[in-house]
Amino acid sequence: MTDAEHRAPGGYLLVDAAAEVHSFGGLGHMGPAPGPGVEPVALALSRRDEGCWMLDAAGGVHALGRATFHGSLPGIGVQTRAVDIVATPTGAGYWVLDAAGGVYTFGDAPFHNALPTLGIRTEAVALGATPRGDGYWILDRVGGVFAFGDAVFHGSLPERGLTATAVDLMATDDGYLVLDAEGGVHAFGDAGMAGAPAQFGPPASPPVALVPGMGADGYLVVCADGAVMPFGFSAFHGALLTRAPGSPPVVAATAPSGRTASQPLGTSARSAR
Repeated sequence: MTDAEHRAPGGYLLVDAAAEVHSFGGLGHMGPAPGPGVEPVALALSRRDEGCWMLDAAGGVHALGRATFHGSLPGIGVQTRAVDIVATPTGAGYWVLDAAGGVYTFGDAPFHNALPTLGIRTEAVALGATPRGDGYWILDRVGGVFAFGDAVFHGSLPERGLTATAVDLMATDDGYLVLDAEGGVHAFGDAGMAGAPAQFGPPASPPVALVPGMGADGYLVVCADGAVMPFGFSAFHGALLTRAPGSPPVVAATAPSGRTASQPLGTSARSAR
Protein backbone atom coordinates (compact mmCIF):
# COMPACT_ATOMS: atom_id res chain seq x y z
CA MET A 1 0.00 0.00 0.00
CA THR A 2 1.40 3.40 -0.93
CA ASP A 3 1.37 6.41 1.34
CA ALA A 4 -1.22 8.02 -0.94
CA GLU A 5 -3.51 4.99 -0.51
CA HIS A 6 -3.12 4.88 3.24
CA ARG A 7 -6.32 5.19 5.25
CA ALA A 8 -5.69 6.26 8.81
CA PRO A 9 -7.54 4.80 11.82
CA GLY A 10 -10.20 6.87 13.46
CA GLY A 11 -9.20 9.15 16.27
CA TYR A 12 -7.89 12.62 17.02
CA LEU A 13 -5.22 14.50 18.90
CA LEU A 14 -5.75 17.42 21.28
CA VAL A 15 -2.97 19.64 22.59
CA ASP A 16 -3.29 21.83 25.67
CA ALA A 17 -1.57 25.09 26.59
CA ALA A 18 1.14 23.15 28.45
CA ALA A 19 2.10 21.49 25.11
CA GLU A 20 0.87 18.04 26.20
CA VAL A 21 -0.63 16.03 23.33
CA HIS A 22 -3.59 13.78 24.20
CA SER A 23 -4.34 10.86 21.84
CA PHE A 24 -7.78 9.34 21.29
CA GLY A 25 -9.04 6.43 19.19
CA GLY A 26 -6.61 4.65 16.87
CA LEU A 27 -3.87 7.25 17.07
CA GLY A 28 -0.91 6.26 19.22
CA HIS A 29 0.98 8.14 21.90
CA MET A 30 3.06 10.92 20.38
CA GLY A 31 5.74 11.01 23.05
CA PRO A 32 6.72 13.57 25.67
CA ALA A 33 5.84 17.24 25.36
CA PRO A 34 8.49 19.76 24.31
CA GLY A 35 10.35 21.63 27.02
CA PRO A 36 8.91 24.48 29.08
CA GLY A 37 8.15 27.83 27.48
CA VAL A 38 6.54 26.39 24.33
CA GLU A 39 3.24 28.06 23.34
CA PRO A 40 1.47 25.58 21.04
CA VAL A 41 -0.93 26.97 18.43
CA ALA A 42 -1.54 24.11 15.96
CA LEU A 43 -1.07 20.41 15.21
CA ALA A 44 -0.78 18.42 11.98
CA LEU A 45 -0.47 14.68 11.44
CA SER A 46 2.66 13.43 9.68
CA ARG A 47 3.43 10.59 7.29
CA ARG A 48 1.15 7.58 7.90
CA ASP A 49 -0.18 9.39 11.00
CA GLU A 50 2.53 7.82 13.14
CA GLY A 51 3.60 11.21 14.42
CA CYS A 52 2.61 14.83 14.42
CA TRP A 53 4.05 18.31 14.11
CA MET A 54 3.31 20.81 16.85
CA LEU A 55 3.58 24.45 15.81
CA ASP A 56 4.39 27.06 18.42
CA ALA A 57 3.58 30.77 18.36
CA ALA A 58 7.13 31.70 17.33
CA GLY A 59 6.96 29.41 14.30
CA GLY A 60 8.95 26.59 15.86
CA VAL A 61 7.95 23.12 14.64
CA HIS A 62 8.28 20.22 17.07
CA ALA A 63 8.32 16.76 15.44
CA LEU A 64 6.68 14.23 17.77
CA GLY A 65 6.35 10.46 17.44
CA ARG A 66 7.85 9.37 14.11
CA ALA A 67 7.34 12.72 12.39
CA THR A 68 10.27 14.09 10.37
CA PHE A 69 11.42 17.65 10.98
CA HIS A 70 11.54 19.69 7.75
CA GLY A 71 12.27 23.14 9.14
CA SER A 72 10.77 26.04 11.06
CA LEU A 73 10.40 29.81 10.86
CA PRO A 74 13.23 30.58 13.32
CA GLY A 75 15.38 28.16 11.33
CA ILE A 76 15.04 30.33 8.21
CA GLY A 77 15.45 33.55 10.14
CA VAL A 78 11.79 34.60 10.17
CA GLN A 79 10.41 36.37 13.23
CA THR A 80 6.60 36.45 13.20
CA ARG A 81 3.59 35.01 15.01
CA ALA A 82 2.62 31.64 13.57
CA VAL A 83 -1.01 30.53 13.64
CA ASP A 84 -1.43 27.29 11.67
CA ILE A 85 0.34 24.27 10.20
CA VAL A 86 -1.10 21.93 7.53
CA ALA A 87 0.44 18.71 6.23
CA THR A 88 0.89 18.06 2.50
CA PRO A 89 -1.04 15.19 0.83
CA THR A 90 1.98 12.88 1.13
CA GLY A 91 2.52 13.74 4.78
CA ALA A 92 6.14 14.53 3.88
CA GLY A 93 6.00 18.28 4.37
CA TYR A 94 3.93 21.14 5.69
CA TRP A 95 2.78 24.71 5.21
CA VAL A 96 3.08 27.22 8.06
CA LEU A 97 0.75 30.23 8.14
CA ASP A 98 1.53 33.40 10.06
CA ALA A 99 -0.88 35.98 11.46
CA ALA A 100 -0.27 38.35 8.53
CA GLY A 101 -1.27 35.67 6.01
CA GLY A 102 2.27 34.75 5.00
CA VAL A 103 2.74 31.12 3.93
CA TYR A 104 6.03 29.25 4.43
CA THR A 105 6.76 25.89 2.83
CA PHE A 106 8.78 22.98 4.19
CA GLY A 107 9.47 19.48 2.87
CA ASP A 108 7.46 18.83 -0.30
CA ALA A 109 4.97 21.68 0.29
CA PRO A 110 4.61 23.96 -2.79
CA PHE A 111 4.10 27.72 -2.55
CA HIS A 112 0.93 29.15 -4.11
CA ASN A 113 1.23 32.79 -3.00
CA ALA A 114 0.19 34.58 0.19
CA LEU A 115 -1.71 37.63 1.42
CA PRO A 116 1.22 40.04 2.00
CA THR A 117 2.48 39.38 -1.54
CA LEU A 118 -0.84 40.68 -2.84
CA GLY A 119 -0.83 43.68 -0.53
CA ILE A 120 -3.73 42.34 1.56
CA ARG A 121 -3.61 43.43 5.19
CA THR A 122 -5.70 41.31 7.55
CA GLU A 123 -5.36 38.89 10.47
CA ALA A 124 -5.11 35.31 9.24
CA VAL A 125 -6.27 32.49 11.52
CA ALA A 126 -6.32 29.26 9.48
CA LEU A 127 -5.20 27.49 6.32
CA GLY A 128 -6.71 24.51 4.49
CA ALA A 129 -5.23 22.64 1.52
CA THR A 130 -6.95 21.28 -1.58
CA PRO A 131 -6.95 17.49 -2.17
CA ARG A 132 -3.76 17.34 -4.28
CA GLY A 133 -2.00 20.13 -2.43
CA ASP A 134 -2.01 22.32 -5.54
CA GLY A 135 -3.74 25.13 -3.71
CA TYR A 136 -5.03 26.33 -0.38
CA TRP A 137 -7.51 28.62 1.34
CA ILE A 138 -6.61 31.21 3.98
CA LEU A 139 -9.23 32.23 6.53
CA ASP A 140 -9.05 35.59 8.30
CA ARG A 141 -10.45 36.70 11.65
CA VAL A 142 -13.68 38.18 10.23
CA GLY A 143 -14.44 35.08 8.14
CA GLY A 144 -12.95 36.24 4.85
CA VAL A 145 -11.62 33.42 2.66
CA PHE A 146 -8.78 33.82 0.14
CA ALA A 147 -8.15 31.13 -2.50
CA PHE A 148 -4.75 30.32 -4.04
CA GLY A 149 -3.54 27.81 -6.62
CA ASP A 150 -6.29 25.38 -7.64
CA ALA A 151 -8.42 26.34 -4.64
CA VAL A 152 -11.80 27.79 -5.67
CA PHE A 153 -13.49 30.59 -3.75
CA HIS A 154 -16.96 29.42 -2.65
CA GLY A 155 -17.92 32.28 -0.38
CA SER A 156 -17.18 33.80 3.02
CA LEU A 157 -18.93 35.02 6.16
CA PRO A 158 -18.89 38.71 5.14
CA GLU A 159 -20.27 37.79 1.71
CA ARG A 160 -23.26 36.24 3.47
CA GLY A 161 -23.70 39.34 5.58
CA LEU A 162 -22.53 37.57 8.73
CA THR A 163 -20.61 39.39 11.43
CA ALA A 164 -18.68 36.81 13.43
CA THR A 165 -15.21 36.04 14.69
CA ALA A 166 -13.84 33.15 12.65
CA VAL A 167 -11.89 30.46 14.49
CA ASP A 168 -11.08 27.68 12.04
CA LEU A 169 -11.43 26.36 8.49
CA MET A 170 -11.74 22.68 7.52
CA ALA A 171 -11.17 21.89 3.85
CA THR A 172 -13.33 19.35 1.98
CA ASP A 173 -12.89 17.98 -1.56
CA ASP A 174 -14.16 21.15 -3.24
CA GLY A 175 -15.18 23.45 -0.44
CA TYR A 176 -14.73 24.23 3.22
CA LEU A 177 -16.39 24.64 6.58
CA VAL A 178 -15.83 27.70 8.76
CA LEU A 179 -16.18 27.58 12.55
CA ASP A 180 -16.96 30.78 14.42
CA ALA A 181 -16.34 31.76 18.04
CA GLU A 182 -20.03 31.34 18.97
CA GLY A 183 -20.05 27.71 17.85
CA GLY A 184 -21.57 28.30 14.43
CA VAL A 185 -20.47 26.10 11.51
CA HIS A 186 -20.86 27.50 7.99
CA ALA A 187 -20.65 25.34 4.85
CA PHE A 188 -19.33 26.45 1.45
CA GLY A 189 -18.87 24.58 -1.83
CA ASP A 190 -19.40 20.83 -1.45
CA ALA A 191 -19.08 20.93 2.33
CA GLY A 192 -22.09 19.47 4.12
CA MET A 193 -23.64 21.08 7.19
CA ALA A 194 -24.26 18.41 9.85
CA GLY A 195 -24.95 20.61 12.86
CA ALA A 196 -23.16 23.00 15.19
CA PRO A 197 -22.74 23.68 18.91
CA ALA A 198 -24.59 26.98 18.47
CA GLN A 199 -27.86 25.14 17.79
CA PHE A 200 -27.85 24.09 21.47
CA GLY A 201 -27.27 27.62 22.74
CA PRO A 202 -24.09 29.54 23.60
CA PRO A 203 -21.20 27.09 24.14
CA ALA A 204 -20.03 26.64 27.72
CA SER A 205 -16.43 26.90 26.55
CA PRO A 206 -14.94 28.66 23.50
CA PRO A 207 -14.69 26.50 20.36
CA VAL A 208 -11.05 26.21 19.29
CA ALA A 209 -10.93 23.63 16.49
CA LEU A 210 -12.88 21.96 13.69
CA VAL A 211 -11.50 18.61 12.50
CA PRO A 212 -12.71 15.83 10.16
CA GLY A 213 -14.89 12.95 11.32
CA MET A 214 -14.81 9.49 9.77
CA GLY A 215 -16.32 10.44 6.42
CA ALA A 216 -16.98 13.29 4.06
CA ASP A 217 -20.15 14.30 5.92
CA GLY A 218 -18.83 14.45 9.46
CA TYR A 219 -16.70 16.63 11.67
CA LEU A 220 -15.88 17.32 15.30
CA VAL A 221 -15.84 20.62 17.17
CA VAL A 222 -13.27 20.85 19.97
CA CYS A 223 -13.63 23.35 22.81
CA ALA A 224 -11.11 24.89 25.18
CA ASP A 225 -12.40 22.87 28.15
CA GLY A 226 -11.57 19.63 26.31
CA ALA A 227 -15.09 18.87 25.09
CA VAL A 228 -15.31 17.07 21.73
CA MET A 229 -18.64 17.35 19.91
CA PRO A 230 -19.25 15.00 16.93
CA PHE A 231 -21.61 15.94 14.11
CA GLY A 232 -22.69 13.86 11.11
CA PHE A 233 -20.70 10.70 10.36
CA SER A 234 -18.18 11.08 13.19
CA ALA A 235 -17.02 8.78 15.97
CA PHE A 236 -16.55 9.98 19.53
CA HIS A 237 -13.36 8.57 21.07
CA GLY A 238 -13.23 10.55 24.29
CA ALA A 239 -12.62 14.02 25.67
CA LEU A 240 -10.75 15.82 28.45
CA LEU A 241 -13.69 16.97 30.53
CA THR A 242 -12.68 14.86 33.55
CA ARG A 243 -9.42 16.71 34.13
CA ALA A 244 -8.81 18.50 37.40
CA PRO A 245 -10.02 22.11 37.73
CA GLY A 246 -7.40 24.59 36.58
CA SER A 247 -5.93 22.24 33.97
CA PRO A 248 -4.39 23.98 30.94
CA PRO A 249 -7.03 24.70 28.25
CA VAL A 250 -7.05 22.85 24.96
CA VAL A 251 -5.69 25.10 22.22
CA ALA A 252 -5.57 22.94 19.08
CA ALA A 253 -6.52 19.59 17.56
CA THR A 254 -5.93 17.43 14.50
CA ALA A 255 -7.47 14.29 13.00
CA PRO A 256 -7.01 12.03 9.96
CA SER A 257 -8.81 13.45 6.97
CA GLY A 258 -12.21 12.07 6.05
CA ARG A 259 -11.24 12.36 2.39
CA THR A 260 -10.75 9.37 0.12
CA ALA A 261 -7.44 7.77 -0.92
CA SER A 262 -4.80 9.99 -2.53
CA GLN A 263 -6.12 12.99 -0.62
CA PRO A 264 -4.56 14.69 2.41
CA LEU A 265 -3.79 12.44 5.37
CA GLY A 266 -4.64 14.93 8.07
CA THR A 267 -6.20 18.27 8.78
CA SER A 268 -5.01 20.62 11.45
CA ALA A 269 -6.77 23.13 13.54
CA ARG A 270 -5.79 25.66 16.14
CA SER A 271 -7.17 27.97 18.70
CA ALA A 272 -8.58 31.45 18.24
CA ARG A 273 -6.57 34.31 19.67
